[in-house]
Amino acid sequence: MKKGISMMMLVVATSVMMIIITSASVIGMNSINTANFEEYRSVLSRVEDDVNYYYVENDSLPIQFDEEGIMVVDPSSINSELYNQVIEMGDENNDLYVIDTAKLNDNTIYFSNQDVFLVASNSHNIYSLNGFKYKSKVYYKI
Repeated sequence: MKKGISMMMLVVATSVMMIIITSASVIGMNSINTANFEEYRSVLSRVEDDVNYYYVENDSLPIQFDEEGIMVVDPSSINSELYNQVIEMGDENNDLYVIDTAKLNDNTIYFSNQDVFLVASNSHNIYSLNGFKYKSKVYYKI
């Protein structure tokens, strides 16, 4: 009788290890994607809270200005998915202003996300210009 492992045992052991490694990788990537999405939702929530607080304190929105005045986003310049969410929220007749995150006094918003945030003039709904893709859907609003 020979001592050692057979070729069949080696193939089976290798196959089982490959299945375990692949499963762990998929689960790990899903966990990372979910954590990133939750961080995105958290940032949008903080922006919304900070914009409302700023509005109560200053009776104006924390919006950006350029040489020509208030930075308003033209609805025809945003992508159709974002525009559909704007319509769903009832903001199609509101102006969409670019938020100046420096006025919000929340460094976690400024440093955690390089996104551009928009605020609807009357409803104060917050939108993300870039959005976040999660499970084959792009989210622009929480």
